[in-house]
Amino acid sequence: MIVLDKSKYKLAIILIILVLIAPIISVGFQLSSYSSVLLLSVFFIPFFSSNKIYFPKTNKYFYFYLSFSFFEIIKSIYFQSSTLSVLSVLIGFFIISIISKNIYYKSVNEKFEENMKIVFYFIFSLVVLSFYNINFGDYSNFSKSLFPFKEPGHFALYLGYFFPLAFYFCKNFTTKFLLFILLGYFSLNSESFLLVIMTVLSLLISNYDSKKNLIYVFISIFVGVLVIVQYSLFDLEYYLARLNFEGTRNLSSLSYLQGWDIIITTLNSTNLFGVGLNNLESVKPGEFSEIIYDISGKYFNRNDGGFLAAKVIGELGWFGVLVLFMYLKFVISKLKYLSKAYSSLQYFYSSVLIISLIEFFIRGLGYFTIGTILITSSFIYFKTHDKYYSS
Repeated sequence: MIVLDKSKYKLAIILIILVLIAPIISVGFQLSSYSSVLLLSVFFIPFFSSNKIYFPKTNKYFYFYLSFSFFEIIKSIYFQSSTLSVLSVLIGFFIISIISKNIYYKSVNEKFEENMKIVFYFIFSLVVLSFYNINFGDYSNFSKSLFPFKEPGHFALYLGYFFPLAFYFCKNFTTKFLLFILLGYFSLNSESFLLVIMTVLSLLISNYDSKKNLIYVFISIFVGVLVIVQYSLFDLEYYLARLNFEGTRNLSSLSYLQGWDIIITTLNSTNLFGVGLNNLESVKPGEFSEIIYDISGKYFNRNDGGFLAAKVIGELGWFGVLVLFMYLKFVISKLKYLSKAYSSLQYFYSSVLIISLIEFFIRGLGYFTIGTILITSSFIYFKTHDKYYSS
């Protein structure tokens, strides 16, 4: 029996709790999303923080947050949308900042690599469990559930952030290739295009500093595709359907197109101001939303926009476009740390930013996910440490 020393592995315990508690409770209580439960995770921090919680300081960012909050509340009144909904999101942002700051302090002050290896053992256990197709309780209601998540896409969006660091810890390309085979087979077997993207991108990120290894990466991917096609190991039609957007009846593709439709509709109907925080469902269903309803008998992925950029722009308008532009600029500025990282911690926070682009532009679950927490922790890290590495 393995017993973890709580004082030594606080970071690992908090991360595992954040990953486990939201999906398990959401499935058990049949909640529509993980967000509300994830935010409640803030109450678990004192149990693993030596009774000390770090709160955001009152600085220029705090005053910007207050100004932003005031503007969004006024906008909700003007557009006659739900002010209560706006307030709930603003409170959620504040809670996320608390969780993120505490994770940052844990990652800096504790033995980061030892903690992350515990997290990897946990992820590896979930991957192995998935091959046994274990469904119990309310998980049996979801045909493609991967414990503790409702579907493989959620597994990717929650745990994919840790994949690049797993490759980083591999001592040579051979071990990276074996990990790639394991995660690749797991992704394809789960029929998750998102997991496939996460796995391939993570391998590419981990070899960003080596042209020789990048050649091996592309050869490995090419050979893998040839073997799959030759021996029909997996149903390629499933994946090809998600890349076909012309006249598609595939729900994943339609959900993505719906996100772009939401962007165009909201910008046009609100004079570039957006519909306000957490009010995307007030937007009149467009062409792709109606096709989704025709196929499934219900609208879905409207409030989260399908991908995070659609939600940000749809709700914040021109300001959302500006935020995304500034975010992309920030991410690009940290690419250098993938090849010249001073530590595994710096590499991790750099890779988090790259992986987050999937959540922003391919598939997202809304504002409050493990990704949001890690992205905010990354902001805090680079804001504090960049000055030490600029020389």
